[in-house]
This record gives sequence, C-alpha cells and structure tokens, in this order.
Amino acid sequence: MRVVLKAWLGFALGVTIAVGLAGVPAAAADRPLTPMGLRIWVCDIHDGQETICGEFRNSEDSKVIIENQVYENGTITTAGLQFDCEMAVSDGAKCMIFGFDKVGFGQFQLLGVKWNTTYCISLRTRRVDDGLVSAAWSAPVCVRIPPLPPLPSPPGVAVSYLGAIWSGGKQVPQQVKVTEPNETQDGWSADVSFNNKLSTARGDAGWTYTVQDPDALQRDDHLAIQVCVTNPAGRVCSSKVVSILNQMDISVDGKSALPIKVTGRVAGSAPPPDTRPASLFDGTWNVTSSQGGSFTINVLLVNSTRMGVAISGSDASQKGDGSGRQIDTTHAEWNFTQPALGRGGTIDVTVTGNGSTFTGLGQATGGGAITWTGTKTTPPQPAH
Repeated sequence: MRVVLKAWLGFALGVTIAVGLAGVPAAAADRPLTPMGLRIWVCDIHDGQETICGEFRNSEDSKVIIENQVYENGTITTAGLQFDCEMAVSDGAKCMIFGFDKVGFGQFQLLGVKWNTTYCISLRTRRVDDGLVSAAWSAPVCVRIPPLPPLPSPPGVAVSYLGAIWSGGKQVPQQVKVTEPNETQDGWSADVSFNNKLSTARGDAGWTYTVQDPDALQRDDHLAIQVCVTNPAGRVCSSKVVSILNQMDISVDGKSALPIKVTGRVAGSAPPPDTRPASLFDGTWNVTSSQGGSFTINVLLVNSTRMGVAISGSDASQKGDGSGRQIDTTHAEWNFTQPALGRGGTIDVTVTGNGSTFTGLGQATGGGAITWTGTKTTPPQPAH
C-alpha cells in the first residue's frame, strides 16, 4: 500500500520512501504518540471502483512514519490495496513526515477497495531516529463500500432541431441537438456520437451537431446518433437515425420509423481473465446490408489493430474489399467499396452475443446511413 499525506497548516512537508525500523523496547512515555482523530469516508470513484478517503492528526514534531492496518470484512489484508497520500512518496504501506514543528493533519486515500465490503483502518506512529512505535494502534474506524450498481438503463435519444432558415421553399434546421439523457446519475458519464464520431460540442444540457451547409441539405441526408451512458458496472448505448431536413426519426430506407436500437458491453469492476481470442472478427461472415442484398465477407486481423476485409457473393457484382482497424476485441471500424455496385462507405461494427453475430452502423460514400447485420459461418478461434 502507498500513503500520501497533506499538510493543512502551512508547514513545509518533505517526504521520502522509508523502511520501518525494528521496534526497540521502551517505556510507554518514551514512545511517539498514536495518531488521533482518524476518520474515513467513501469519497469518489477511481478506475471504476469506489475510493476511501481519510484524515488524521499527527502530534509528533520529529521525523515519523505513519503505518497502517487495514481490515477487509474483519480480516487484516493488504492484497490489491494501495494507500495513496497526497504530496508524498512511499513504499505503499507507510509514509514519512519530516519535521512537523507542531500539530499537523494528514490526509490519505485507500485505492483498490472492493464493492459491497466493509473496511476498517487503524494507524500508529514510528519515530525515524530510534525506531520506536506508538504504544498502541489507534482504534479501528470503519466504512462500508456499497454494492456495485446495476447497469444503466438504455438511454433515451431526445432530438431537437434548432435555428431553422428558409431555403428553396423549405425550412432547413442549422443544428441538431441531443439532450442529456435522463438516465445519468452522480458519478456516471454520458457521451454522444454523430455519424460514428464522438462529439465534443457539449453544452450545459446536451450535444449539438451543426449542419455545415444548410442550403445544400438534401432529403436523403441522414444523421446517425448514438447516446451512451457509463457507470462502474459498464456501458449501455442507444442509437437512431434522423432526417435533418424532414426533422424526424427515420429508418435507413427513409420509409418507416426506426426504433431505438440498444448496444453496449458490460465491464464489471473486477472482470475475470479475458479468455476470448485476440479478435472475434477473424473468419467468414454472411452479411445483410440495408443498401440491399446479401454477401459474404472474410475478415483477417493483420496485426494487433489493422484488419483486411474481402467481400464476395453469389452475384459477382457484390465483389469488393475493405480495410480498417480493430478498436478492441468486439469493436472495429472498416472502410469498404463494392465498385460494380457503386457502393462504399465507413461502418462501425460491434460483435454481439457469444461472438457469432455482429451489428454495424455507418455512413455511405456520398451520404446516407447504412446498417449491416452479420452471422459468423466459421467456428470461434481458440482462446488466447
């Protein structure tokens, strides 16, 4: 464990790594004073896990080391835990205070704690000059980490159209706004992507997509929107496609309402070892495209991220190829062309289920949204 201490009373505070000295028998009156006023609380989330914060009062004016004991559900442990003390460097279990001229306060964090677990902490003081320790540990102070929250609900995709102007006898919006999803809570985060690109145009109540050339907007200009909510249990996303000019939700073919589609992946706070293959994409897939027709793709992971895609079908016109990158084991982005059909574009693909299917949402060359659904025809690779 690693402890970081913070001086609150304006004293000069120097810190270093220190190895605890063997205790030397001494009368209690000769020993350094036990830290006092210890209190701890659950303070925030660090790397998807809750964190315990604490403070104490040091009454020694000499160079001392503050040592700690941590109880996890009643058992002393250090496994997986890290004491973090601001403005200090330590060996992970203790830290040194240099020359407090008078009473001072220290503050620390305990990282690596588990959900749904009770932690108790006690402290003692070790004097650097003679190695003597406090006559007793401070009384343990306890706090309980709550259970891991459930996955967020699929977020709503609330869209509004702003700044309409009249052009060519039609009303053309200049911006599309996506409102902050109601599913967010304290400590959760949300993000929005427009046409598979993460948006940075976030305001107080949501995200805004700006139409670059409203006068040139056509009726088949579609905007693919994805809204995601993330909490410590994982990430859940919803998506829809809208017609900017018609200011309405549409399907890819522009004829019927497109229902919200839910995607996402669970990432527990303490995930099990990853036994999946290096890529779930390698192999042969049967694909159905919203542009019409079905075809087969062969996907090969060339290196850790670069991918190649070969497109074939019963109809020679379906032939094409593509390339792209693997974002992670279950997510990839491909560019593709089918020259004989005059088709191409960029598509973001997510493997679903047990790795035997995928869904894709993307943008066709020249505009317009596209979707792919794929079913794997080759068996899964052996685990890595």
